[in-house]
This record gives sequence, structure tokens and C-alpha cells, in this order.
Amino acid sequence: MVIIETAKLGDSEKEFAGEEQASILGLDGSMGIHPSGVVRYELTALMAGPSLLVRGRVTCVISFECARCAETFACKVEETGFERVFEIPAGNESVDLTGDISESIILRFPTVPVCSSGCKGLCPRCGANLNREKCGCDRSVPRPGWEALDGLKLE
Repeated sequence: MVIIETAKLGDSEKEFAGEEQASILGLDGSMGIHPSGVVRYELTALMAGPSLLVRGRVTCVISFECARCAETFACKVEETGFERVFEIPAGNESVDLTGDISESIILRFPTVPVCSSGCKGLCPRCGANLNREKCGCDRSVPRPGWEALDGLKLE
């Protein structure tokens, strides 16, 4: 858990850096997404009247399943513009940033994860990974099921 004790901040900025287990992201490995390391954070916190301002950067290495070839690959997911403002009620002495950090990492996940921009994907006929091997499928023969669309005329 990433907790900032507001009572100890005073009037100047204070830096916080560290790492947390990737379990804070709440990922269970479904959908081909797995944390490959820890969540790192480098933050500065400042009390501004009754508000806490937190800025910085959070990063984590995540393994995704490529949407084209189905191979697993790792990439660094990073939020360099992490910024949150918390209204601190009287008597509150700490703020837990764990959920905010987790959310900022997850929102940075690629919409369609691909291992590389040049990924060739899988052969739609035999399923061969075209990044590793050439298949012998005849691409000049149309795929079954698409013939009806070939004759479609749009005005």
C-alpha cells in the first residue's frame, strides 16, 4: 500500500519513491494480461491548505498476449503525468494512493496490444505464426464464407 501521512508533510514538498507488489493492480491473469514485475513510483506530495497535491510517475512491466500472433510479450507501462488532488478533512492523517496508482497504470494499457508494429500475425487458414514460419496456404483462393460479400454492391 502507498500511504502518505499528511500530518508529517509540513509546508514543503516531500518526495516519495518505492515499489509495490504488482498484486495491487488486481490482475488475475485473465485476458492474457500478467504483471511481470513490481509497480514503481516516484512522487512528490505537497499540502496546499486543506488539499494534498501529489504528482509524479508510476511504472510497471506488464506481459500481454499479442492480438495478432497470440505470443506473450512484455512492455513497460508508464504514467509520467500522475497527478491527484485530495481534499483532506480535519483529523485525517493519511491518504492511501494504492487505488489511484493502480488505476493510472491500468488506464495506460494498450487498447490492442501487439508485440511489434511489424507483427505478421497468424495465417487465417492454418494458424501458423507468420513471424516464425511461412505456410504453404494458397492465398489466391478466397476464404470460405466471404463469397457473399464479394458480390455486394454499395451505392
